[in-house]
Amino acid sequence: MIHVFRNGLEIPLISPAQGKITVGEIGSVTEVDLLAASDPETSPLYTQTQLDAAIQEAISTWDINGDGRIGLEEAINALRQVSGVR
Repeated sequence: MIHVFRNGLEIPLISPAQGKITVGEIGSVTEVDLLAASDPETSPLYTQTQLDAAIQEAISTWDINGDGRIGLEEAINALRQVSGVR
């Protein structure tokens, strides 16, 4: 995993996604192009890939009726869990 910093602030990597690379076999040479956000203070904190993964994780965690969507039933369930009401 690669992390890029400028002036002590981490700059989000746009490519490779999440800064993850796969290293080739011993003796191989692989070129990796890095694409980093130009300004860490105005650039998004998360890539589209990270947001998509977070949404999928939320759906798989909270989709209690298995319809692939977060709706009223899931919202009521979440409120019950947060409030401690079962």
